Amino acid sequence: MYANNGVNHLPEKNPIMTLFSFNVIFAFILLTIALIPGLWVLVKNQASSLLSEGVIPEFPLSESFSSGIFLGAALLHMLPDATREFSQAGFHYPYAFFIASMVFLSLLFLEQYCASLQSNRAVSVNTVTFLAVLMLSIHSLFEGIAVGVAPNLSSSLIIFIAILSHKGAASFCLSIQLKTSSLSLNHRLILLLVFALMTPFGIMMGSYILSNYQPNRLLDPVFTALAAGTFLYVGTLHRLASSSLIRHCHTMKAFFWMVSGFSVMALSSIWA
Repeated sequence: MYANNGVNHLPEKNPIMTLFSFNVIFAFILLTIALIPGLWVLVKNQASSLLSEGVIPEFPLSESFSSGIFLGAALLHMLPDATREFSQAGFHYPYAFFIASMVFLSLLFLEQYCASLQSNRAVSVNTVTFLAVLMLSIHSLFEGIAVGVAPNLSSSLIIFIAILSHKGAASFCLSIQLKTSSLSLNHRLILLLVFALMTPFGIMMGSYILSNYQPNRLLDPVFTALAAGTFLYVGTLHRLASSSLIRHCHTMKAFFWMVSGFSVMALSSIWA
């Protein structure tokens, strides 16, 4: 027998449980950021007066910065990580880029469809509003899953920062769409809550997948590629002609902020 020598060994922390704790914090922050601007638009009279005057506030510099963040996160972090994990699993076809492309094209089709409905006077504003909530909720769900399945804190933090950079503006724009509908206040609040909960729900879903299905090496790259396609779309063509790259980045100031966001992701890849 070996002597204990009076040394008590403390149990090592489970890295997955530590990561889960951070993901819970990320989920709470994103839920809060999604709710505050949305509730302000739906409840406050100031927002109603702005809308009645046809004034829709814009955030060109922050939106440009967010576009750079999303492009950098997708191109420099998520797609390379997903490609490497597919290769390690024995798949050498560029599945990561294929999945991301399918998501990109699907979201583009959905938004084109929404735009065509919006231009059709026979379609109610409420129908367009429900479709807008659906599309943004799909974005948010995939974004949250990407945070949850991230294998380490640095990867999770990078994706969290990317989501955080645009979540408030997305909630604000969605609430404006809700405000222009004929839905009751309760129904507007319910739809806002559905949107706000999608990212936290995705984070918890991804964390569950990470902790319970670790032997399956395909889940992480598949969900990462799905989220990368979402990030590429949000960073480029989201809102079509009103997207940040088209509407704002023709000015040097906005372009500088977009490049700054991309540079943040490029620098973070050194330590990720």
